[in-house]
Amino acid sequence: MTIRSILQVFHALLCPQGMGVGTKYEEEHIHQMQLIRSNIDVEEVSSASEAYNTVLRTFERFTRDDVRSYKLIHSYFDNIEKVLKYRPCHTLMRNLNERLSTIFSDPGKDEGKKIDFVKELITQQIAERDRIEKKICENAKPLLLDKKSMLVYGYSSKVTSVLRAVPVDILSETEVYVAECRGKMQFNLIDQMVYNDGLHYIKKLKECGVKKLHFIPDNSVANFMRRGLIKKVLFGANGIDQQSGDFGHTSGHLMIADLAIIYNIPLYVIADSSKIGNLEYRDYINRDIRWLPKYKGHSDDNSSINLLNPREDTVEANKITMIITENGIQFPKHNRNIAKISLYTTEFNNRDEQARSKDS
Repeated sequence: MTIRSILQVFHALLCPQGMGVGTKYEEEHIHQMQLIRSNIDVEEVSSASEAYNTVLRTFERFTRDDVRSYKLIHSYFDNIEKVLKYRPCHTLMRNLNERLSTIFSDPGKDEGKKIDFVKELITQQIAERDRIEKKICENAKPLLLDKKSMLVYGYSSKVTSVLRAVPVDILSETEVYVAECRGKMQFNLIDQMVYNDGLHYIKKLKECGVKKLHFIPDNSVANFMRRGLIKKVLFGANGIDQQSGDFGHTSGHLMIADLAIIYNIPLYVIADSSKIGNLEYRDYINRDIRWLPKYKGHSDDNSSINLLNPREDTVEANKITMIITENGIQFPKHNRNIAKISLYTTEFNNRDEQARSKDS
């Protein structure tokens, strides 16, 4: 059922006579429904990049000539600010909102002019996203041509985009281990699982052409690493701090990064440079979802215990082998000013080996 058909039902039940389908009255309600739907998408989507794309599409919709609603644009801006309070490491959205805040607070522009500036900014950002993705794939692709096995954790659309750029014959022979990311698992009120991040990741990886997929519980990662079955780790990032080089993502990333250090496995973070900024980290934020189903015979136990499920981790720069962006490759262990992304060179494999040898 489409948003328009849903609104038609509400219209028939609630709207005053004379407010016909297709009128400005109905169109305003459609835009309100689109705003609500977009807010839900941003709050629930697994990938920071996908959430950001949802934000851009929504702002684009509300700046079209047939809409041009300053009220909707500003309302959506306010809602993104609320989202950032419990998803603080999403520097990509924070950077955008800071630029929008400058536009909205300019006393020298009327509402019409502000909409024009917002529209121009969003159009530029959408065009830039396509260029960024292509360049990231170009920079990361050489790392994935060796057919060595890898572990992925916490769904990242940037990681899947990079894998999609790898030749099919190579990708089909590369083993990919996908950890479940247990903290993001969700159950409905009748205890049916409605979301599993690892399975969502596997679905996207299959679409990329990955054939050799292994789905593993989080508590088995060390087992596979110790046995030498995982040769590299690929992460996306919600945000990267421009001063320290630390990056933020879903809780569990720190655990896997620590294991990669123990077993001397390279860890690559793939992200666009727009995610570099002032990383805000609040380790006390709990993931407010139904992640623990009821246990037969113990129906009252859940209500009597404190369920803790941290939303985010920050991984220190000295645990990261490389950060790969559209601007190049950075070795954060040796240059902590991450804002100055070094130029990509074809010698990065040798540099990485030298760096790891030096550390050991």
